[in-house]
This record gives sequence, structure tokens and C-alpha cells, in this order.
Amino acid sequence: MKDSVLMLASFEKTTDHLFNASVNGRDDKIEGVTECIIMGIPMTIGTGMFKLRQRYFFDF
Repeated sequence: MKDSVLMLASFEKTTDHLFNASVNGRDDKIEGVTECIIMGIPMTIGTGMFKLRQRYFFDF
């Protein structure tokens, strides 16, 4: 948990964590739920594991 910059920044001292991470060249693999929510990336767990396919039937 402490390896993720975004996880730390989501709870406390956001600007401090992001500034220190940028100065030290840290990267975040964006693997956790919190990081994905912050970045707007859909999660592939739970209901996000399934892709919905729909067939379109047109009556001409």
C-alpha cells in the first residue's frame, strides 16, 4: 500500500505526496482500486470482469 503514490495522496497531504513523488522520480503502476478510480480506469474485478455484447437486429 505504501508503494503507491496515488494511494497515499488519496488519504492525506495530497500535494506533499505528489510533489515528493515527482521530485524523486517515483512511478505508480496503478494496480489498486483507489488508483484506478482516481485515474478513471475501469476495474477488471467484480462486475467489471465481464464485457457486455449486444446483437442488433434490424428489421428492414
